[in-house]
Amino acid sequence: MYGDKRVWTWFVGGCVSLVSFPSNGITLDDMSERVDLHADVRVEGYLGEGLDNSDQGDIRVDYAQLGFDTAVNDVISAHMYALHEDDGTDPWELDQAYLALTYNGYHIDAGRQYVPFGTLQVNMITDPLTYSLTETRETALLFGVDYQGFYGSVYVFNGEVNEVASAARGDDSIEHFGFSVGFAAELNELSFDVGFDYINSVGEAFVIRELTGSPVQEYVGGFVLRGTGRYGPFSLLAEYVDTGEFNAADLAFKGGPAELYALNFEVGMDFYFLGNESTVSVGMQFTDEAVALSLPESRFSIGLRSSVMDNTSVGLEFRWDDDYAQSDGGTDNDAVTLSAQLQVLF
Repeated sequence: MYGDKRVWTWFVGGCVSLVSFPSNGITLDDMSERVDLHADVRVEGYLGEGLDNSDQGDIRVDYAQLGFDTAVNDVISAHMYALHEDDGTDPWELDQAYLALTYNGYHIDAGRQYVPFGTLQVNMITDPLTYSLTETRETALLFGVDYQGFYGSVYVFNGEVNEVASAARGDDSIEHFGFSVGFAAELNELSFDVGFDYINSVGEAFVIRELTGSPVQEYVGGFVLRGTGRYGPFSLLAEYVDTGEFNAADLAFKGGPAELYALNFEVGMDFYFLGNESTVSVGMQFTDEAVALSLPESRFSIGLRSSVMDNTSVGLEFRWDDDYAQSDGGTDNDAVTLSAQLQVLF
């Protein structure tokens, strides 16, 4: 409970600070136009089995986010988000807090944020396996540009993970960096977005960092090839994540150094179901040498999401996971999970 109160004190106090405009004639009406307070709440229930053949099932608040965005002036905006997830941020935490300076196609983002490494644009309830290798939140300084469909950014930060040699010297400096480039366009009914991301220490991703800890023998870089497209009611998503070779002391596969990859491929179609806007999706996912991260070797998913009322949707998902062979350190089992989710945005 103490953690709950502390996070909410930080969040509310930060919100008050962000909107404490100087006494220059700004009215409450002006502030209401500049401030956007919004929330995303998802309640999920699921039944299934684990890859160890155990029975699994729960009803939980899978995701709850309270966001606060304000336009301080024509150039600077401020953003703060509090987050709760039953599987990792229970109770609440300050998820993001950063300032953005935007001018004439250029932008600078400074603060706690998710760096642009990978994507999370899926219609399924469950996060894709690729996200386990890419989800990276850091207090970073990011420089970005957008020009006629082309976009790019470069960022630096002092990560949570340090190398053994640097730790031995007592170093604590900005040694991490990455960049992202892409192109997006719309042509009548066709729209697409393709890009390439790189980070010099993929070990900063949440799932990998929880396993390897810090310090590590050496930083390992990783890259992402990604693309999304839409034509009429049809959508397509493809993402490939590849890492360099880890030192076996940090992350191993079959006794040797692990070199991870993950692939996500999803197709979707929009339609009307009982008069409601709906989307049905089918996805295939694969990983390699990721058994130490407790990820399956492959996943097949079918998902349905329907907007039942304004700002309210219901999602259903069938997920079939296939584990690594026992010779690779897995269980050689498969597991089926059925999930349902109610999402409300306000």
